[in-house]
Amino acid sequence: MQNTDLTGVVLAGGNSSRMGKDKSQIHYRGVSHEIFTAQLLNEFCSAVYISKKNHPEMQIGDFQVINDIEGVTGPLGAIYSAVELIQSGGLLVLACDIPLIKKNTLESLVQHRARDYHATCIRLAGSDYLEPLMAIYESSCFDMIREAVKAGWASPTKLLANCRVKELVVDNTEQVFNANTPEDELKARDKLEDVE
Repeated sequence: MQNTDLTGVVLAGGNSSRMGKDKSQIHYRGVSHEIFTAQLLNEFCSAVYISKKNHPEMQIGDFQVINDIEGVTGPLGAIYSAVELIQSGGLLVLACDIPLIKKNTLESLVQHRARDYHATCIRLAGSDYLEPLMAIYESSCFDMIREAVKAGWASPTKLLANCRVKELVVDNTEQVFNANTPEDELKARDKLEDVE
């Protein structure tokens, strides 16, 4: 179900300081998680990129690399760098540190996409927190992203607080679980063994 007006971006340029190694390179399912995530996005998007901070190669596997524009920081800087490349349509972003993500979660996000909103975003049931790194940002939001980066914002959470957001409420915490530490990685591996 590819969408011609939807571009996918894997956010894989973080420092991974709490993990102690590059989270994007962890192999949960036989390939690096950045590749797995890109392949998942590829089922829904007409083009998929992997966002990095200062990557020497222009390609990772079958996917083109977007390096962060110099001077920007954090995940919002990575989203901004992607926006400057694609210019129009929607941008489906997914962080590379969500090891239990499944196709049906992304399928639901794409099906609930509201083009007349600035963004469509996942929220965990019982929480007020939106998942800004599992979201679709519409082109109507691109100027807001540019202004936020210009103002020095690094986190997309603050941006979403100022946007019209269509929320997709999910009740499965595993689908939004971030693996940020070695303990998280072990939990994710245990969960994947239970499922597979």
